[in-house]
Amino acid sequence: MSQTIWEMLKDSQDCKFQMVRAESVQAGLPKLASEIDALLLNIDGPEGSGLASVPKIHAQFSSLPIIVLIPQGAETLGEQALAAGAAEYLVKETLSPGLLQKVLQYARERQRDESAMDEETQTRNWIKK
Repeated sequence: MSQTIWEMLKDSQDCKFQMVRAESVQAGLPKLASEIDALLLNIDGPEGSGLASVPKIHAQFSSLPIIVLIPQGAETLGEQALAAGAAEYLVKETLSPGLLQKVLQYARERQRDESAMDEETQTRNWIKK
């Protein structure tokens, strides 16, 4: 699946993406500490073995948008991922380059907006003191 995603992103005209790949969640955690705009998390199979990673990642990297990739017919997993802290879920079998690019762009924009609002709130709180 990651090769397909790479192909979808490498030809993006509107926005350039750099993809960092990890073979497992454990292997990817150190990479999340660097400047990552969004996380695409592939949940393997209908049993949702990657679902348990969502709240752990969200707790450690709360401002990082997590976009979960689920298999077709497993929308319940997507809803559970949203409840656990994911920003969005996409169905792998219906994924298109345009949709993937838009979701990633919106995730980046939301992250920047939220960071700017957090900074503004901190400044206001500092001024009040």
